[in-house]
Amino acid sequence: MDATSSSCRSLLPATMPIGEFLLTLPQSAVVCEIGGGSSRKSRADWVIDIWTYDQATLQPGDRVSADRWIVHNVCTPGPWPVPDNAFDFTICSHLLEDIHDPFHVLSELMRVSPRGYVETPSRAWESARNPYGRVPGGAHHHWMVEHDADDTLVFTFKHGLLTEFTSFQIHRRVPLSENLISLYWDRHISPLRARARLRVQEDDFVRFRASYEGMPEAQVWRQFRREFLLKRVIYKALRTCRLR
Repeated sequence: MDATSSSCRSLLPATMPIGEFLLTLPQSAVVCEIGGGSSRKSRADWVIDIWTYDQATLQPGDRVSADRWIVHNVCTPGPWPVPDNAFDFTICSHLLEDIHDPFHVLSELMRVSPRGYVETPSRAWESARNPYGRVPGGAHHHWMVEHDADDTLVFTFKHGLLTEFTSFQIHRRVPLSENLISLYWDRHISPLRARARLRVQEDDFVRFRASYEGMPEAQVWRQFRREFLLKRVIYKALRTCRLR
């Protein structure tokens, strides 16, 4: 792994599918995918993942080999086992929402490469009612991600309130164009910035749903209060039956 070459110094696009962008990179550009064990871009030359190379599903055109596969938990405190500027470009796709410390990962991404790409499900997708189960979005996801106007990634803790009360969930279909948060970053021009929102309460979910669906907040509050009272009645009835 050499220091960053000059082969990947052009400005990154504001919007472009990552698959198309990777085709524009010169063959000499060294690309690393973080968390690429289960679903990987074939352009990756290196992978850092908690999975082993033998556990991965190889794809046609894969460039990565066993000796370029680093088994490491990316949330482990301290630097990853690679030097500064080890790669020209890094990809971190559908990982940050899964892990307990995405902020350490974002910091390390900027240490090991000068530029890259991150992708997560959007908060709208994470909040949408799931037709296949009671849990909105991904059941195993810890975070709901938004992209602020100042290019900051906002990680909101995916509180159990969202699962418990359907009145906090998005009730309409989220368009495909709004399913993802996609961000190209450059350490020198537009570095990765992120913040956490850990203390979320009912009013935060009310504001988000009302804003996204274009409805009055008072209407969402009314739905929530009806749902809350109904759950209390059902709970008390079940408790009374158990005590008899």
